[in-house]
Amino acid sequence: DLGLPLRLDSDMNQTSVRSSVKQIYDQILRDLTQAVELLPVKQVAASRPSKITALGYLARTYLFMGDYEKALQYALRALELQNTLMDFNTLKSSDTYPIKDMNAEVLLRTTMRISGPVRFAVAKIPLNLFQLYHENDLRKLIYFRVNPNGDIIFKGNYTGGSSGKMTSVAVDELYLIAAESYAQTGDVTKSMKMLNDLLITRWKAETFIPFMANSKEEALQLIRKERQKELLFRGIRWADLKRYNRDGANITLTRTIENKQYSLPPNDPRYAIAIPEEIIKLSGMPQNRR
Repeated sequence: DLGLPLRLDSDMNQTSVRSSVKQIYDQILRDLTQAVELLPVKQVAASRPSKITALGYLARTYLFMGDYEKALQYALRALELQNTLMDFNTLKSSDTYPIKDMNAEVLLRTTMRISGPVRFAVAKIPLNLFQLYHENDLRKLIYFRVNPNGDIIFKGNYTGGSSGKMTSVAVDELYLIAAESYAQTGDVTKSMKMLNDLLITRWKAETFIPFMANSKEEALQLIRKERQKELLFRGIRWADLKRYNRDGANITLTRTIENKQYSLPPNDPRYAIAIPEEIIKLSGMPQNRR
C-alpha cells in the first residue's frame, strides 16, 4: 500500500515520491532501534528523549502493526526502567487542569497543536462517552468539567494546560499496551493484572474491584474500552480505530450534525486524509483513494 513520501536527504531538487507503508514502518523501526542504543536511559527532564522513550515508541509501533509479541517485549523493557503511575486520589479535581505538566508518567513532552473546531472548549465530550466512567472512577472528575448548560469539557490534558495536547507515549499507555499484548498472545491472567495495576490508581481509594476476564475476547473488550477512556486527546484513537477494523472489529463511526447523520464505515478509504492538491500537481504522486 502507498504510504508517505520518505525523504532521507536534504536535496530539495529531488521530486518526492510515495514510499510503501512497509518502507515507512521499516524506517521507523530502524530509527527507534538505533535510538535505543544511542540514548541515555534517563534524561535530566522529560523534555529530552531517552532510551525509555524509544522503547515506548517501539512498543506502540509494533502494537499498531499487530506484532503483539514484540509490542509486549518493548513495553515490558520500558516499564522495567520507568513504571510510576500517578495516584488520581492525590490530584485536585477542582483545579482547572488537575494533571500537572511533566508529571511522573510523561516519557517525552511532545505536543500537537490542533485546529479550532477540536479545541477543548469547542469539541464537547459526547454524553455516551462520559457515561462509560463509573462514579468511583476518578477520571470522571479529573478528565472532565460539566458546564451549567450541560456541556462536557475535557480538562485532563497531560501538559497541565490547554496550549497543546500531549502525543508522546506515557507510562499509562505502556500498561495498556502490555495488557493488550498479553491478551493477544494468550496470557489473560497477566493481561488483567496489567490492566488492574493501572486502574487501581484511577479509582477512589478502596473502591476498585479488579476486573476479570475468562477469555482473550473478554480481556480485549475490557482493554479496548479502557484505552478509549484513558488516552483521550493523545492523538492515537484514529490509529486504534483503523487497526481494530483491520482486525475485524467492524466499527462504524456516526455523527449527527444539524439533524443530518454522517457515517464512516470500517476500512473506508476516507480514513486516509487526502494529500493537498498542490502537492499532487508539483510531484505527480498518486492521490489517496476517496
